Amino acid sequence: MGYVNARPFQESGVWRFARFLNIGSSVAYGRQDQNPVPATFRIGAGSPDANIPSIATVPFLIFNPGVVERGDRVIGSVHSAYFLNSLSVIGEWQYGYGGYATSQQPDAIRVPFGGYYLAVGYFLTGEHVERRTRIKPLRPLIPVDKEDVRGFGAWELAGRVSEMTIGNSVFTGGFADPQLWTNRATTTELGLNWYPNEYLKVSTFWLHGEFGSPVQYRPGQLRNNTDMFWMRCQLYF
Repeated sequence: MGYVNARPFQESGVWRFARFLNIGSSVAYGRQDQNPVPATFRIGAGSPDANIPSIATVPFLIFNPGVVERGDRVIGSVHSAYFLNSLSVIGEWQYGYGGYATSQQPDAIRVPFGGYYLAVGYFLTGEHVERRTRIKPLRPLIPVDKEDVRGFGAWELAGRVSEMTIGNSVFTGGFADPQLWTNRATTTELGLNWYPNEYLKVSTFWLHGEFGSPVQYRPGQLRNNTDMFWMRCQLYF
């Protein structure tokens, strides 16, 4: 496993607007011989166990019973992040492959996968960011320090688009049912993050998902898109 990140213009006096431009890459390699992780691909996270979906998550591909991971697996990405005052932009392109097998097909078949995401955030209340970490509001609703000026906390408008594609060999190899599932999903999200103070974060957002082909969302029923409204609370400690 390896990871590298650089800020090539951090010390530049000319390219000061690019001081907090990040570029980098990561890669992981291993040999697998286990039950597939995850066994279900879905949009909308929300379960502490990746293989036990919460009520609101929507699966777009579920492996058939008896499928195992076997052989080489490579997961990698190329990423970039840019921060300027209240603006943050983060993007990543991901690639890789894994080997899968069944009792009927004991020799591993390589299944490629890839994807990308682009996320944008902007603080409406004037906070400046240099990296994505804990945010200290200029005027917290719940002060932590005596010198804090009480206000309405920090408010951030945020959006993200992402896509994941799995190779057709996931179907031709007999690992999943193409009549029920798809090998491509795209999501678009738009929402608002509220930080009452530097230890609390509340996210409210809308998520729209599009599938490459209709998927089963209940027995006997297929659909090619879904919409969700989420609210989450995060505590830093």
